[in-house]
Amino acid sequence: MTDERPTPLVPHEVDLRDFSYMPLYGDRLFRSDTWTICDDAEKAVALRLWWASWHQEPAGSLPNNDRVLCQMAGKGDVIKAFRAVKVNAMLGWIECSDGRLYHPVVAQIAMEVWKTKRKKTADNAHDRERKARKRREAAGRVAAAGGSSGGNGGGGARKTTDLPPEEAAVSGGQADAAPRTGVEGPVEYALKGKGIDEGEVGEESEMRASAQGGFPSLALCASAVDAWNELAEALKLAKVQRLTETRLRSLKLRLGECGGLVGWMAVLAKIRSTPFLLGGSASGWKVDFDFLMRPTRFTKLLEGGYDHVNGGNYEAELTGFAGALAELHRGDDR
Repeated sequence: MTDERPTPLVPHEVDLRDFSYMPLYGDRLFRSDTWTICDDAEKAVALRLWWASWHQEPAGSLPNNDRVLCQMAGKGDVIKAFRAVKVNAMLGWIECSDGRLYHPVVAQIAMEVWKTKRKKTADNAHDRERKARKRREAAGRVAAAGGSSGGNGGGGARKTTDLPPEEAAVSGGQADAAPRTGVEGPVEYALKGKGIDEGEVGEESEMRASAQGGFPSLALCASAVDAWNELAEALKLAKVQRLTETRLRSLKLRLGECGGLVGWMAVLAKIRSTPFLLGGSASGWKVDFDFLMRPTRFTKLLEGGYDHVNGGNYEAELTGFAGALAELHRGDDR
């Protein structure tokens, strides 16, 4: 037997459940037969069902089941009360070949919104790809320009430890001096004799530094975090989930030190080409965002301090005081 019911007025993939609103064309509604015929109770049911259909799959459709429709109409389990208003409240709804009910006008509006949604999604994806491409191109230019300037020129033997070289912090059986809590700011501050204590970068000092051109904007910081997360995803590193106030302040300082986003992309390019930072040590340690936020580590990376560290250089175990100190540093950074 041939099914004479029309094909669904809305494709099954049309999903508008993430839309918290539904367009209401007042002139069209108030001049409609439904609005003219219905009493107040029927109008209320009609509106409730239109809205309920908006968040159905596909959007603009309703199940052909009176018990379910009764709930959607706000009548609870009182089927008799729903059926008393159903004929006028559901004027214009038709059953299609998928067994669901569709209203031509609601279906038309749903399709219009769906097309707008798809266009916006495509535009956003294109914009993200454009920004990512620009970051990759900037990183490529910086890497090409600075490819021959890497390395650490020093011929002395490097300390051997599971951690980045300076974390062993041992020389002749004695620990190095404790690291300073302060960190010098960007070059222009140093030239003016205005060092920045990273532990005390508050609103007042940040405003002062910003006025002097030292601190990057929030938008620039957001771009830097996006670039890190793209690198982290590609290299299976930890992504930044929350940009806390402490992280933000440190990031502004680091961006100031490396010359902004272009310099930051160069840092990320250096990470990509440094096995030691990507799990190449005996312990499998990998760099993370907070490691970059530490001023001594960041400076070491900028100066090529990790360029020639490889898996064979730090497998020797430290014992006694040296080993205890290395273990203490390991706990600090991991």
